[in-house]
Order: sequence, then structure tokens, then C-alpha cells
Amino acid sequence: MRTLLMAVACGVGVANAYFPQAISPLLARDLHLSEGAAATAVTAVQLGYAAGIFFLVPLGDRLPRRPSSPGCSGPWPWRCCWRGLRGRWRRCWCSGR
Repeated sequence: MRTLLMAVACGVGVANAYFPQAISPLLARDLHLSEGAAATAVTAVQLGYAAGIFFLVPLGDRLPRRPSSPGCSGPWPWRCCWRGLRGRWRRCWCSGR
């Protein structure tokens, strides 16, 4: 059961990095961006994912995993929720201000 859960979690994580590539024209239209800007944002996400794999995964062999996991992934969901609740999500991330 654990293996299945990890396989699903990995599949969803990778899909989140690559699915926006297929819908970048829709994102560009809805966010009033050029298609090039939307494609650049999608490419930046994919490069960030690759850089995370390249730089962070090897740390799992050198550092204890249990104490470092909450420190790496804990603050981001709360920060995104906080910005979304303040109503500044679109202004902060989409318009570049």
C-alpha cells in the first residue's frame, strides 16, 4: 500500500509540472498575457522542478530526512494561502509587481 501511495504522489507531482504546458494558451488568454510569457512561466516551473531534483534529492543521502522535511516544505502552503486570502495572489504572481 505504501508503494502505491508513493507512486501516486510522484505521478501527481510530475503531472503538476508538465500539465500546464498543454494549457498555456488558455492560461495566457485568461490572465491577459502573451503566449510567449505564459510559455516562459511554464518553462520556468519545469526548470525549477529539474533544479530541485538535481540539487535537493542528493541531500537526502547526506542529511537526516525526518527533521529537514517540515523545514523545506512546511512554510510554502501557508504562505500561498496567506497571500490568496489577502487578495494579492494575482497581483503578486501574474503581473510581476
